[in-house]
Amino acid sequence: MNRLTKLFSALAPLAFLTLLACGSAQPGAPTINSLGAHPAQWVTDHGVAFLRSPNQCLPCHGSATDPTGTGGTSKVSCFSASFEGQSCHAGGPTAHPDGWSQASQHGLLGAMAAPSTTTGFAYCLSCHTSSTTSNWLDQSCLTCHTEAPHPDAPWRSASVSHVNTAPGNAPQCAPCHTNGANSPLQPTTPAPSGTTPGCFNSTLCHSEAQHPTGWEAAAQHGRLGAMAAPGTSTGFATCNTCHSYDASGTATTSVTCVACHTLAPHPNKPWHGTSTDHTLTDLGNLPECAKCHTDGANSDLKPTQVPTTTTPGCYNSTLCHDAGATAPHVTGTAYLAASAHGPDAKANVETCQPCHATPPSGADPRFNVVRPNMATGCETCHPTYTAHPVPWVPGRGTTQGVTNAATHANAGNLSTACTLCHGSSLTGGTHAPSCMATGLNDGARCHGSNPATTPSGCTSCHGAPPNGSTAPNRAESHVTHVYNNVSCAACHNGRGYGTATHADGTVNVTLGLAYQAKTGGAATFNSTSLTCANVSCHGGQTTPAWNTTGQIDVTTQCTKCHRPTSSSDQYNSQHSGDHSDHSGGSFSCTECHAMGGTSTGAQNHFKNLGTSAMEGPAGSTIANGSTGFAYNVTTKSCGTFTCHGETHNGRTW
Repeated sequence: MNRLTKLFSALAPLAFLTLLACGSAQPGAPTINSLGAHPAQWVTDHGVAFLRSPNQCLPCHGSATDPTGTGGTSKVSCFSASFEGQSCHAGGPTAHPDGWSQASQHGLLGAMAAPSTTTGFAYCLSCHTSSTTSNWLDQSCLTCHTEAPHPDAPWRSASVSHVNTAPGNAPQCAPCHTNGANSPLQPTTPAPSGTTPGCFNSTLCHSEAQHPTGWEAAAQHGRLGAMAAPGTSTGFATCNTCHSYDASGTATTSVTCVACHTLAPHPNKPWHGTSTDHTLTDLGNLPECAKCHTDGANSDLKPTQVPTTTTPGCYNSTLCHDAGATAPHVTGTAYLAASAHGPDAKANVETCQPCHATPPSGADPRFNVVRPNMATGCETCHPTYTAHPVPWVPGRGTTQGVTNAATHANAGNLSTACTLCHGSSLTGGTHAPSCMATGLNDGARCHGSNPATTPSGCTSCHGAPPNGSTAPNRAESHVTHVYNNVSCAACHNGRGYGTATHADGTVNVTLGLAYQAKTGGAATFNSTSLTCANVSCHGGQTTPAWNTTGQIDVTTQCTKCHRPTSSSDQYNSQHSGDHSDHSGGSFSCTECHAMGGTSTGAQNHFKNLGTSAMEGPAGSTIANGSTGFAYNVTTKSCGTFTCHGETHNGRTW
């Protein structure tokens, strides 16, 4: 028995009179029992009955609009602050609080609130229509919202945004936006018929995938989050519309920032490194930072003076740094030296942009902000629109009268810092050239493929090994010399990626000491004949010309590298065992050795060419059976065989 039933049970005579007075006075009046009580759950359900026919309630409860004429025959006023412990309509059943017309009032309890008996979009429609047709209140949503029951399109702004709509209200969005109707966005593939409307399930405007592939990488979401100026789809606050800064999740997604950033919605401290740095945060995002860092909270730095109403700023004592704090580096003329500021800028030039460039973030910056000792900013020393030496290849060009020692090949944050000026795909910006330009650029050859996708190594300019027909990707004999143990440094020792002579348009060959022959002096390269001399892998002999290929058949022309001699003047000389009796005459190496086979010795033929040791074993290269004999690796002897008219039986090598 509910409380209203108990009430009318205690007042049975009065209830009986009330029943006579109003029980059948109005057609369609709600059913009441013999004691004059409403059905159970009437507190929840009476609103719908009232809206269907407001006049049916008036005889028993009096006026719903005039507090002086309320109560009716039941003496229960709709204007009561409470009844039987239940909150009622202190201001009347049709009243809203003062200022209700403001979006910050009705919006928060309408589309932005989860649906309930007193909140949500559907609750608004119980009294108001979403068309020009009025109901009993004669107040359509379109009286204020001229095109829809929400702010006019685009409904994406800093203060009012559809992303704040509670997902539970999606069914109320569906009458106008199913399959993306009345929206500039349509789902790629509409959801099957009967799917419950949702924000991200292809039933309304958005498809299921809302971020591009690779979004989890900091280079993607970081640059459009904390590092981007606040906008309709950028800035820290836009992340917070779907993702929570803590482990709580949000109404639209269960993915929180701390699922990856374990302590905060940004990389874990110290958030000050070469690839991610809090100094790259766009200053427009500081109100978001203030949620965790006001007065230096959750930071190793605390301001000494804290204004109470000052707008959050980096250097005004509201967050971590004191007002008038110094720059994040030493100041004065000492820092002007390339050796001082160069390493900081080269690690990530984006850290310089907020203080030294216009614009302070984003593409095509010009580093010309005037600072002490710099009359035209960085352009006092660097050319216009250039934040690095020109040309930026070591050994060529000067900065402040000093020969360049830095190189763009070793610059940090290539994929984002270089794109600021050279274009998002490094194909050229407004003032900077393409990184893939043909020919010479400031005396240097440029890249054949995007250096951002291959930020280290050789393959952004030539194949590994070079496999083309023009510099810097000329195949020539490179392919012939590809072995797992041979690196570029074997022939270009000290001349490779990141060195002073790299990419200077000149063929620079310096043979590594490990490949020097045992006798004959230093290994050298003749740039005229294109041959090498005194290299160990060719037995100290002069090599074929580099620009020709296929001159040595390694399976048959053994003496091209193994000189027929009885001495050990080279690391790979034929001097072991009875080689002296069998080499240099009418016998070829292939009568006993098979170098094209799958034996261990054959497979190890070119293993570790940079050492003087033989990997072999040589015994496993013997072509057993091909000449009618069998070689015993243990006894180093052969079976019965006939050579040069003489029969041998078990001869030891």
